[in-house]
Amino acid sequence: MRPGTTEYAIMVLFDLGLYPKISLGHPDRLGNADFPIPVSFIYGDKDWVRSVDMDAGLKITDNNKFGNSKYYLVNDSDHNMHMDNPLGFANIIINDIF
Repeated sequence: MRPGTTEYAIMVLFDLGLYPKISLGHPDRLGNADFPIPVSFIYGDKDWVRSVDMDAGLKITDNNKFGNSKYYLVNDSDHNMHMDNPLGFANIIINDIF
C-alpha cells in the first residue's frame, strides 16, 4: 500500500476545525487585486463556508482588476449545491460561466 498523502496535506493546509491556515482572501493568494486571471465563486445561499471565510469570495471578485470575476449564490442550497438545488447550480454553470 502507498503511504497516505491526503492525511498529511490536510494537516499542513488546515488548522483544527478545518479552518485554512492561509485563506483564499490572503494577499499572497486570490486576495491580491493583481491576480492575473478572472475567478468565479459559487456558494449556496445557506452555505456555512460564507460565514467562515467572511465572504472572501465576494471581496476577491469585487477587487479583481481583470474583470469577468463573478460571485454567484445558488438559492435554496447549502454547501452541496449540486444536491440541494441541482437545477439552480446547473443554470449558473451553463448560462453564466460558459
